[in-house]
Amino acid sequence: LRFDPAKEGDPEIAAEVPFSRCWLLAAQDCLWIISAMGTARLASGGLEQIDTAGLGEISRPFLWGVSPAILVRDWEGLRLRRLLHNAWTVEPLPASLPEILTRTSPTDVQALAIGSELWIFLQRESVVCSWRSTSPPGSDWQSVSGTSGDWRAFEKEGRPLVATWSRVGSTERLAVYEGSGDSWMTVLDLPAGSWDPNTLFTWPGPGAFWQVSESFPGAYRIREIRSGRVERTFKVGHAFPFAPQKFFGTFMILPLVIAGLLAVFIWGQARRHRKAIYRVKGAEAPFASILRRAIASFVDGIVMGGPLMAASMLWMSNMDFLEFEEPRQLIRFFAIALIGGAWSLVAAVVFTWTEGRWGVTPGRWLAGIRVMGVDLRPCGFGRAFIRRILGIFVDFQFNGMVGILVLAFTERFQRLGDLVAKTVVVRAGTLAPPG
Repeated sequence: LRFDPAKEGDPEIAAEVPFSRCWLLAAQDCLWIISAMGTARLASGGLEQIDTAGLGEISRPFLWGVSPAILVRDWEGLRLRRLLHNAWTVEPLPASLPEILTRTSPTDVQALAIGSELWIFLQRESVVCSWRSTSPPGSDWQSVSGTSGDWRAFEKEGRPLVATWSRVGSTERLAVYEGSGDSWMTVLDLPAGSWDPNTLFTWPGPGAFWQVSESFPGAYRIREIRSGRVERTFKVGHAFPFAPQKFFGTFMILPLVIAGLLAVFIWGQARRHRKAIYRVKGAEAPFASILRRAIASFVDGIVMGGPLMAASMLWMSNMDFLEFEEPRQLIRFFAIALIGGAWSLVAAVVFTWTEGRWGVTPGRWLAGIRVMGVDLRPCGFGRAFIRRILGIFVDFQFNGMVGILVLAFTERFQRLGDLVAKTVVVRAGTLAPPG
């Protein structure tokens, strides 16, 4: 992908790479694409595949002059290879190379060629260490920085740099260290968040870098860093093929539609083998249809969770998922969840009380149905509470399919909450003496 900071929208596809798990290596006139499966070059004329032979275990590639180079392990051991005239050639390694490198996988080693020096970097016991080919024989590794996560070595304006991700207390930090002689100094220290040191790229100028983060497929956040500060951050692409609120709306509504159609079919089959009127000593009433019960549940759900859903949709329509880790977004999210959750809890308690006392809620009143005890008297708060708890955690699972299936196979059209609480759902205003 090619990003243009001056343009908005999706990034441009620069080339389709014929192999996966690639390293990108920028040269003056092209971009090298190198993996264990092959090598390609992207220039103004397009993508040119150089080599398809497998390289085996390789290190992150680096530039040796103007040519790509890698450390690779084959049947003869650790080797240094350089791409010359479109072919990988073997180059001699320094005679003073530390013996530990002969036992280390190239994937755990990074190398740089700066001037006539070959720099080798290795993480040893959570510490990134460096070694130079011009060091006296027997010289020990030089400590760069401790890190508990990813790290990367690269070159900028003739100096070696090491970027590390580490945790300091409860804070995740991204730091860059610059080597000068036998010492290393910090040139960048920023909060890490989702930023990975492997996505840091150099840019001309003091302390200048680009960094790319992809939190969701197709959604990128890019920040420009100069003089150790983030100058600007911009977003490219989208977190989803369509807007987040449409994604979640479709995700929530489609299963409900499928469950509703199946419920109507099951209800129609169940009515053929069940009595339509419920009779007890001294009274009788028609059972409420599944359509009326569905309407009541839908209305009550809107009243209880509607404010939370509306606020969530409004919040999602004005946010980018790449910004979710930012404190202001987290504060908004938890504030919406807290207020919406409190509203839903209060509404649930009120609905349970009205259901136990009169058998109705706003939805049941609108649908013309009532929840009554099996004696067709109000069931009381305790039984209404049991019914609601079982409805939330059992009957309404899988978009209500658990309750629908239990309802279809019980004589009184009861879901599990009704069976335990000893309640039935009947048409309102239809209680009459039997006969």
